[in-house]
Amino acid sequence: MSQYYQHSGHYSPPAALVAALMGAVAASLLGAIYAYIVLYLPLAGWITFVISGGYGLCVGLAVSKACRVAKVRSQKAALGIALVSQLVGFYVAWGVWMHALLVRAEVQDVSLATCLSPSALWAAIKVVNGTGAWSMFGVEPSGFFLALLWLLEAAIIFVLCLASVDLADPFCEKCQVWCPSKPIATLDPMAPEELKSVLEGRQLDRLSLIQGDETQERIVLDLAHCARCNQLHTLSARHITIKVKDGKREDETTKVVSHLLLTPEEALAVQNLHLLKTE
Repeated sequence: MSQYYQHSGHYSPPAALVAALMGAVAASLLGAIYAYIVLYLPLAGWITFVISGGYGLCVGLAVSKACRVAKVRSQKAALGIALVSQLVGFYVAWGVWMHALLVRAEVQDVSLATCLSPSALWAAIKVVNGTGAWSMFGVEPSGFFLALLWLLEAAIIFVLCLASVDLADPFCEKCQVWCPSKPIATLDPMAPEELKSVLEGRQLDRLSLIQGDETQERIVLDLAHCARCNQLHTLSARHITIKVKDGKREDETTKVVSHLLLTPEEALAVQNLHLLKTE
């Protein structure tokens, strides 16, 4: 039996459908906003792809939230829901973008409904691909080059969308609730391999409260537990390294242990360490 928490993989088809509908609505609204941003953005080039990545990331986060609301406890199902949601949102983004482009070009009698028609949208895309729609570094992409840029844009959106889907918190199957993690302790730094060994071995006596202030390297422990039945408990650990770049402090966080399962007695022992100096 694994020492670490794993999602049960359970979900009901109606719940997955609800999550997919919520995700599709969110992706469509974000897609419409994205379409106007990239059309009217005064700058072109790499910044456009950054915005594309931001769009995919936001959809992934929205789908994660939808899956939590619908109590979907399967990462594979969540990824499938994200893919469907992003496909819907990406299609809406194309339709809105095309409609806004034609309106800006003062093309008469063009409705959003027309631009969302598959046949009309595909015909318009082929025309725009042949003529180009924007310039980049003094060049107006068209044809095969423009198609490659569109494919790159789509790849960035979908990859970041799927990569950002995360059912991070454990779920108590008995009580049917998510159990968010909360920081409970700030410790003196320890080598990640040693810390993992200490926690897996439940050697709590080897942990020590950080003595200095929190501007130094440190370990933060996070505890997740079900407050209803007090049966599900998990412990996570983050190693935080302080770096100064251009006179500004940056905290670099590395996960060392993620949701190590504890018994109620072990969880109580961790809490009783009174390591209350959290972030």
